[in-house]
Amino acid sequence: EIAERATRSLVKKIEGHPEIDNALRVSAGLPPRENGKSSIGAPTSRPIGRLEAKPGSTLVVHFVDEQTPLKKATPEGVHACEIRIHVGETPPTDASGFTFLAHDTRTPYADEHPSSDAGKTAHYLLRWLNAKLEPGPWSDVVSTKIPL
Repeated sequence: EIAERATRSLVKKIEGHPEIDNALRVSAGLPPRENGKSSIGAPTSRPIGRLEAKPGSTLVVHFVDEQTPLKKATPEGVHACEIRIHVGETPPTDASGFTFLAHDTRTPYADEHPSSDAGKTAHYLLRWLNAKLEPGPWSDVVSTKIPL
């Protein structure tokens, strides 16, 4: 059961990656993707982030869409959520001051910090990406103290 879940997760990531072509899919034992899918543009909505503190200097980043905040599902055409972080007292004024953390295809994302960061403030910035990794607009910054 664990191996099956891990395999399904890996196949899902491979299938959704824009640089994986049909030749590579077939060589990996996967069926070729059908052509003719309509192209979906960059996302237009923003993720809403929520942070949950866990023991061991871990913060869990939950994200939902601003248009459907009660559903965990991402908007149609969204492949992943880009997550960026800044650890410091005040967040940067624009996205360039944040450090890339992850492209996550499913909420939530667990961010484990070094114990030396405990008590510092972590600021997160999120945005949706389509399968071509074209970005949507940035979320509002969400911030909290890193737990012990």
